Amino acid sequence: MSVLLLNTWVEKNLFFLTAGFLFCLILLFIHALIIRKKLKKYQIIFKGYENKDLETILINMAEKVELFQKNVANFETRLKDNEQKSEIHFQKWHLLRFKAFENSGGDQSFALALLDGSGDGVVLSSIFGREESRVYCKTVREGKSTYALSGEEQEAIIKALGKNSEERHQH
Repeated sequence: MSVLLLNTWVEKNLFFLTAGFLFCLILLFIHALIIRKKLKKYQIIFKGYENKDLETILINMAEKVELFQKNVANFETRLKDNEQKSEIHFQKWHLLRFKAFENSGGDQSFALALLDGSGDGVVLSSIFGREESRVYCKTVREGKSTYALSGEEQEAIIKALGKNSEERHQH
């Protein structure tokens, strides 16, 4: 009688038993996917450490992290040094060509301002004439010179100081 009762109960609840079984299979499949993803991550992390114990792997990784931190600190120091050094190199410049005399041809004369990050540097001028050419070099401190500047020299300095990096690269 108990076998008959069990068979009857199974027949009545077959749908629920099948649904429960399918639900368990779906959960098993989802967990298999999750484990597979984690396994791939672990394989990437521990690549090259086959047949080594976890302690050795962690010590090796800690040593690498320490080395990377030292390298980053070294690069930061070098970057700061280079930034400081770059301030004293010519960063801003402007070339202004002009006609110095009405009776001589072309824009052969020029004023060239060469300035560092602080606006210090020189302005070079060349005055081209029919019979002779003259070249002048005047020092510039913070965008100003102790020498008398021509209008073209002043304009070259002002334009060099006002330029951004995109404009400088277009020349």
